[in-house]
Amino acid sequence: MIARSLHLLGACGAMLVSAAACAVESASALFPFVVPWDDAAPSVANVAAWNDAPAGARGQVFAADGHLWQPDPAAPQGLRRMRFIGVNFSFAANFPTHADAEKIAAHLAKLGLNCVRFHHMDRDAAPKGLWQPDLKTIDPVQLDRLDFFISRLKAHGVYADLNLHVSRIYPDFPTWTGMPLFHKGVDLFTPGMIALQKDFARTLLHHVNPYTGATYAQEPAVAFVEINNENGLVSRWWEKSLDEMPEFYVAELARQWAAWRRAHNLPTDGDAIIRRRDYAIQGEPRRRDWVRFLWETEAAYWREMQRYLKEDLGVRALVVGTQLYSYSTLPLQAEMDVVDIHAYWQHPEYPDKTNRALWTVGNESMVNHAEARTISDLALQRVAGKPLIVTEYNHSSPNTYGAEAFPIVAAYAALQDWDAFFVYSYSHGNQPWDEAKINGNFDIWAHSAKLATLPVAAALFRRGDVATPASGHETNASAEQFFELTTRYGVNIGGQHFGASRFDALRRPQSLRLGAPAPVLTTPPRFPYAGPIASDTGELRWDARAPRGVFTVDTPRTKAAIGFTDGRRLELGPVMIAPGTTRQGWSAIALTQMDGNAIGTAGRALLVACGDLENTGQIWKSSARDSVTAWGSAPVVVEGIPAEISVMTSLEVAVWALDERGQRRAEVPVRREASRITFSIGPECRTLWYEVVFGATR
Repeated sequence: MIARSLHLLGACGAMLVSAAACAVESASALFPFVVPWDDAAPSVANVAAWNDAPAGARGQVFAADGHLWQPDPAAPQGLRRMRFIGVNFSFAANFPTHADAEKIAAHLAKLGLNCVRFHHMDRDAAPKGLWQPDLKTIDPVQLDRLDFFISRLKAHGVYADLNLHVSRIYPDFPTWTGMPLFHKGVDLFTPGMIALQKDFARTLLHHVNPYTGATYAQEPAVAFVEINNENGLVSRWWEKSLDEMPEFYVAELARQWAAWRRAHNLPTDGDAIIRRRDYAIQGEPRRRDWVRFLWETEAAYWREMQRYLKEDLGVRALVVGTQLYSYSTLPLQAEMDVVDIHAYWQHPEYPDKTNRALWTVGNESMVNHAEARTISDLALQRVAGKPLIVTEYNHSSPNTYGAEAFPIVAAYAALQDWDAFFVYSYSHGNQPWDEAKINGNFDIWAHSAKLATLPVAAALFRRGDVATPASGHETNASAEQFFELTTRYGVNIGGQHFGASRFDALRRPQSLRLGAPAPVLTTPPRFPYAGPIASDTGELRWDARAPRGVFTVDTPRTKAAIGFTDGRRLELGPVMIAPGTTRQGWSAIALTQMDGNAIGTAGRALLVACGDLENTGQIWKSSARDSVTAWGSAPVVVEGIPAEISVMTSLEVAVWALDERGQRRAEVPVRREASRITFSIGPECRTLWYEVVFGATR
């Protein structure tokens, strides 16, 4: 290890340190590296040019043939595909000052983001939310901030996804101990709550943004309008969270249950609602009738809200209902314009449900767990003929392998030919932006490694560096089969119940076509992991053999090696990546040609190399590194990854270590041996990214 460190010592000649210091540094030291929140400087890491600005200038984004499209006279048939990498803004973050809004919008575009999901803006009064203190009237100052922010996002080619109900607790309606968060479930059948949802939608969507001159209903930069985040009547009832609801809701649901029974010519002697805890003791016919009633009541809600938005309010954006799997069932959400789902690797767990301040986040890398279903379960929820978007995805902090998150999901999103994925979340508040520290489980605005990998993710997915195989696997099922399974198992039903394979989802595109029934697997088989899984294109390979799993990308314009790669030599076409000794035995390294053609041809490439990171002074609770006693303070400190990179090319090559803004800071020596150039990177360069220039002139 010391010899390796000495070899790397010359990598950044302008930053030389002693041999002994370098040896120690490569083994353990972290150094400050903060991507500035307001940076939009031109650099090899700036992909803002990939956004067409202003957003919506070509026309409204629409859905057809299972994908998102936009008019483009220069494209074949006058249309072009739209893919989004988005990010959530939550609570106060939705309302930056005018001065900050312009800087944030430009920064997002630089990183390769082209949509913002406006989330949790409906819960609180100002300054955290959109409301005045009565929680009934929109605050004009907050609305003005939202308007200006959206106008600046639009100017930088960043679209909007407006969420209507996320976390509003409806004023003047009963609450109870143990109720679902934010009145979920009951707000799908309570008329007064539905009326409030419609009133808020009308007020917001018919409001004219003075900075764009359009209502949000007609604004082409609004790509999506989402009705009700993470909600479902069947799911909330199934999880028993409606068992103890007050008589106010019991009476209303019983009234609708009785009306439903009369409409279906069923006996009227069973009008009392069925609580989930009593479900098993009911007779089979009564159980089926009850779930059918809940199913149809929920379906009526989604249909009416979609109708209201499109017909009464004239909304031009694509309408999203809610999310699949844990919240609503696939046949109901397939009636919306777009199908949505959420997923996390190592979402926080809360051992004490009454105290969310006590949490743990498993500190494991996903590369060791191809069977863990984070990626594959997304794929097995895709509906044939409908765009699939993933509006929440992340690898939760303080997981120290977070740099893997966006390159992996971007690669498989491209393989599966999805239409969007969104990071949750950019920020939950308007904290002092210069205090760059990781301040919770989800925010990425100060997570240097995740930010550094976003341009790579944009290349893999938005630019299409990872190809979609020519054919995939389509599963058939009927809506009635989904209903039958729901009566027994709840709403967590997907393609795996009808013969689709989770491991096959790592090879080729998956979809489920609603229509003809198919054989049902009441207990989907769990096949043991049997070795590396390569995509049909050969571009992606996932070797999850623990404890040294590795994921690789091998496309003409992007090469990546992520995982436990210390001491390995990974040959990816004309590129060789050989990581040295790291703190965790783990690294995420990617080389992406940013202009020009394939790697090694004339043009600039971005090299990203990430590993461990944390805040300054962060205190772990234990050696498991799954929770913290204190988050610490700014700045974020990161690991510099030692590695040797070799590329087959006949061109002259120059390599630069970059600073936090992506500007050249120090030249890295390059060695040539015949038709191959080699250079070494390491912690002495004190950076996460490098510029490689093929065809450099002196």
